[in-house]
Amino acid sequence: MKIRLASLLMLALVLMGLPRPSAQAHPHIWIIATTTLIFKNDQITGIRHEWLFDEIFSANIIHDFDKNKDGKFDARETREIERNAFGNLTEYNFFTHMTVDGAKQPFKAAKDFAVEQRKKQVIYRFTLDLPEPVDPLKQGIAIATFDETYYIEILLAEIDPIRFDGAKGVACQVQISRDESLALAYGVGTLENVKLLCGRGE
Repeated sequence: MKIRLASLLMLALVLMGLPRPSAQAHPHIWIIATTTLIFKNDQITGIRHEWLFDEIFSANIIHDFDKNKDGKFDARETREIERNAFGNLTEYNFFTHMTVDGAKQPFKAAKDFAVEQRKKQVIYRFTLDLPEPVDPLKQGIAIATFDETYYIEILLAEIDPIRFDGAKGVACQVQISRDESLALAYGVGTLENVKLLCGRGE
């Protein structure tokens, strides 16, 4: 029980915006991620994330924010989660490392935040708008979702990890490479990089 309480305290510290503990060799939160690229006029205008959290962190969020214990988050509870447990991620660019022709894209705010309980796990959904639309036929695009301190491990979903919404005249595939440098350094963990390969659609 003492170990579990210590872990929950560390989780609360990192997402509530307080200084992180110094021991960061291993992750304390795990996320399974699905990423949807949003298209408008065959250009990429934003990214929609879906993050499925591990059961321990999920239990912490449910305990703290599902005030009426009804197994779901109402509008007020959702606003509280967005403000307290999610808002601090702005400082970390929402763990979204996207480059266009080698230039890193900044994400200053998220929108359409939603949170759901699925059995014993919590899911965040939110959208990040790109600073400017990106033409996937002319520009090189790469995406990786990770926490640089490795306090949180983020892995892509096994099924359809990268999706496309609104792409009509463009057909895209993804090339996923796995960087094992974290595994070599810490003994665990893999960084997954996504490269977008697009051509004219039929």
